[in-house]
Amino acid sequence: MLSLISQFRKPIRVLVALTLALLFAFSSTIFAFAQVNLLQLSSDPYTNITSQHKTEVEPDTFAFGSTIVSAFQVGRFFNGGASNIGFATSTNGGSSFTSGFLPSSTVFAHRLRDTGGIVCPSQ
Repeated sequence: MLSLISQFRKPIRVLVALTLALLFAFSSTIFAFAQVNLLQLSSDPYTNITSQHKTEVEPDTFAFGSTIVSAFQVGRFFNGGASNIGFATSTNGGSSFTSGFLPSSTVFAHRLRDTGGIVCPSQ
């Protein structure tokens, strides 16, 4: 009888592990159905033909207390860079936002490039 139990020990462990994994996977999908309201903070207003429009990519967000600051590239160029840099800020924990684009930085002859956190006009 002992040899019979030891013979099925590994398949039983696999079955238990698989059952627990499936139970976890199905129970965690319940959170995917939570009601979440999305708020669009910005949209790409540019129409130059040198970049992809209706795109705002590579976002980064920082929060401290009730202040939230977000920055993103607007009008992404096919080989990197963007038409402008957009931002959105909130001082009330995200209840409302102010958004816009960096002023006087959109000159399509001088594309903006992402240089690892430092944004500067291309040479």
